[in-house]
Amino acid sequence: MSTTATTAAQSVDVTAVLANVIQGEALRDAIKKMQAELKVHEDMVKDALGEAIEGTDASGKIVVRYPVRNRTDLIRAEVEKRLDPAEYAACQKSTTYRTLLYGEG
Repeated sequence: MSTTATTAAQSVDVTAVLANVIQGEALRDAIKKMQAELKVHEDMVKDALGEAIEGTDASGKIVVRYPVRNRTDLIRAEVEKRLDPAEYAACQKSTTYRTLLYGEG
């Protein structure tokens, strides 16, 4: 299915897949709750590790690692300041996409 930014809003009857809509919404809710629970456990492990990179069990086996990573990002506002408007516009990319949202909100 192809879509463009000019596609008009449409409604269709999804009664045939209503069970999938209900189950999909329930699964998203469950995933959100599980992610919150996971964060609690991960925060406890991170607190126990402190500055250490590895955690071991009583026998010395490594059971968890928390390595230091580096990421480099562009500062959008800084790039915009340094380029003239045409150059900045030439560096931008727009992508049209769709997101499945449940309910009316």
